[in-house]
Amino acid sequence: MKQQISSQQFFAILWAALMSPAAELLPAVTVPVAGRGAWIGILLAAPVMALLGAVLFRVSRKAQGGLAEVAMSALGSILGRAVILLYIVWGIFLLALRMRLCAQRLMDAGYQDSAMWFLVVIVAGMALWMSLGKLPAFGRTTQVFFGVLVIVAVLVVGLAAPQVRTENLLPLWKEDMMPAIRSALPSLGCLSYGVFAAFLVGNTCWEEGDGKRWLWWTALGCIALALMQLVVIGNFGPGLVEKLDKPFFDLAKSIGVKGAFQRVESVIAAVWTFSDLVILGLLLRAVSTGARTAFPKAGGRAVSAMALVPAAVCALALFPDGITPQSLSRGPMLWVGVMLGGGLPLLIAAIAEFRQKRK
Repeated sequence: MKQQISSQQFFAILWAALMSPAAELLPAVTVPVAGRGAWIGILLAAPVMALLGAVLFRVSRKAQGGLAEVAMSALGSILGRAVILLYIVWGIFLLALRMRLCAQRLMDAGYQDSAMWFLVVIVAGMALWMSLGKLPAFGRTTQVFFGVLVIVAVLVVGLAAPQVRTENLLPLWKEDMMPAIRSALPSLGCLSYGVFAAFLVGNTCWEEGDGKRWLWWTALGCIALALMQLVVIGNFGPGLVEKLDKPFFDLAKSIGVKGAFQRVESVIAAVWTFSDLVILGLLLRAVSTGARTAFPKAGGRAVSAMALVPAAVCALALFPDGITPQSLSRGPMLWVGVMLGGGLPLLIAAIAEFRQKRK
């Protein structure tokens, strides 16, 4: 019998996982493209994400499984396995990237005396813990993490909003709209991590009306990310945002309530580890699900452990400094994400629909 999560837990897993790359990449990757109009890009990406989710949900129900099962039924045994293997390799690389970035954030948050290898091992251990438990437990834990992350994000944005300067956001002219439209692509690249949640569609107990709920979650999530970018750009201005390594976390340095608390950026950076744990757990579960679908004899726990070892080694060997993983996540991996997180799933879904109609 399949372990199942509720649709609400599925949505919480998806958006809790996206909060980590979103905080690191937005608006850092959209401002160079669109300047003060960078926040518009995520709003333009929302319909694409909603369409992708609706299409994958439709074909997944027919295939009675997630993205891995859809790939196998649409592409056949050989090509389907090749595509799943591609996602497994990509997932392991993203595991290495996210572990390195999470360890770097922990170091920046106050663990400067710790060795990087030690922090990577700690993060890897917590990720393994998140992936080895039962799926419903993962869903319930993520709901708690997501609630904490939302509260912290609202506090940061709410306290920083009064410091927004209008001249950093306006005016927006007609010639600013084309760059804003182009910024939808890096925004989609940031959201592409969510494609790994599609591997869990077959393990989700869907209910009547979940299609509308998907649209609402997508709309509210993208509006929230647009608002976050709006406040960051409004505080710093597009010129300064381009020079900052982590604009959202730098925003936390400027907030505080006199007589209550000051300089909470370390706490916020540490809390954001919840999102890292969710995305690492999701990646491991997606890799495990894909491996079991393509190679039925593969054991779930064994796959998770085997995937984590090369990922941890790569996190240390491939990224000797903090600049390399950040450059990769803001450059090549964004465009790989657009292709593998958007283009390829839509192609697989189109082939699945075509084969279903022919039958």
